[in-house]
Amino acid sequence: MHCYAPAMRERIRAVMRFAGPRMIFHHPVAALRHVYETRAERRRLSGKEAR
Repeated sequence: MHCYAPAMRERIRAVMRFAGPRMIFHHPVAALRHVYETRAERRRLSGKEAR
């Protein structure tokens, strides 16, 4: 279940397409942490589905 309505999700996606790549220059530690946590979450979710 998503937290936002479809229209708002599209707006957020547009903002992140702009801001995401710039995050590595302004907050490199936060950007790397985000990548790590996203991958860990994907692994965790795929492990639950396999059970």
